Amino acid sequence: MGSCRCKSLNDVLQSKDPEGFSGTSEQDLVEEEDMDSRLQSFLGNMKEGFLRKLNLSDVPQDHSKIYPPPFMIELYNKYAFDKSAMPRSDVIRIFTVQDVSHSAKNGTKSKHRLLFNVTVPNHEEVTMAELRLFTLLDNSVTSTTNGIGASINVYEVEYKGNKVTAHLVNGKEVIGANHSWEAFDVTTAIQSWVKSGREASEFEVVVDRKREAKKELREEIVYEEETLFSGSDWQGPDFNEIPVDLHHRWKRQGDTSYCRRTSMRVKFKDIGWDQWIVAPPEYDAFECRGVCYYPLNDDMTPSKHTLIQTLVNFKNPKKANMACCVPTKLAPITVMYQENGVITVRHMYEEMKVAECGCR
Repeated sequence: MGSCRCKSLNDVLQSKDPEGFSGTSEQDLVEEEDMDSRLQSFLGNMKEGFLRKLNLSDVPQDHSKIYPPPFMIELYNKYAFDKSAMPRSDVIRIFTVQDVSHSAKNGTKSKHRLLFNVTVPNHEEVTMAELRLFTLLDNSVTSTTNGIGASINVYEVEYKGNKVTAHLVNGKEVIGANHSWEAFDVTTAIQSWVKSGREASEFEVVVDRKREAKKELREEIVYEEETLFSGSDWQGPDFNEIPVDLHHRWKRQGDTSYCRRTSMRVKFKDIGWDQWIVAPPEYDAFECRGVCYYPLNDDMTPSKHTLIQTLVNFKNPKKANMACCVPTKLAPITVMYQENGVITVRHMYEEMKVAECGCR
């Protein structure tokens, strides 16, 4: 993301034979291979660090198209673009229903037993969990002016030997005339599942229709969790959109080569990371370009060492290199990714874009 004055491989002198073909020395080839090797090593280390921060042991091998549910996309867009939106936790995961182990209907009542497989990394703590049910109205039934009414209760299912018990977790009265998502707080139950080490657990959803029938329930569970090592303060500004500071940025008039922040669009597909990163498909990471001329202005936030180095370079260029134009402040972005089929939104994924450039 930073730049310095360096010799490019294209600047290496090449000799030409009488036929006009370029000749490359053995030393040049060795240097080029060494540079390629170092580049591959750097990219490999960067990918490992990226995966480690996302709690991924390796790149997911599932190449099928990922279709996150609409409310998860809305959640991502909210935290990525709404500066006033501050989530309670920096990681949000969604676990879909693994199986509907039992479903029964008796008059106006219906029961649905939903199986979930909830796994949480050991260093993370569940702070809030919701069971989200999508109610799909039957359009063939004429609705009343007051909408459709139903009571929905969520029970936690426990197995003790041959005995099955159900404990009420949450419930609500639902009245509406349109399809909608209904959310139920199941934090205590999920925390108990995680603490006991149970991966496969069940909820039983009981629907009692008050007037007209609800045709279908689509069930998904989403919970928020907090990484124990995170110290992010989300009361500060959102850096997904960083304005270019114009009134504080001093430049020599007509000199566009001075150190500055410029656009650098990154497409995850181009670097092979679209296999697990769902959104954004691309973003502006920015980069620092230009030269750190003498004298350095305060806007470049030079260190004392940089000032001394620049002065020595100005007096004797052979004695010291010119200071480099590099990122001095990085900012986070919001990413949505999948890990083993689990869709995850990370609100503050740090150090993903350049916020400010300076001379160092």
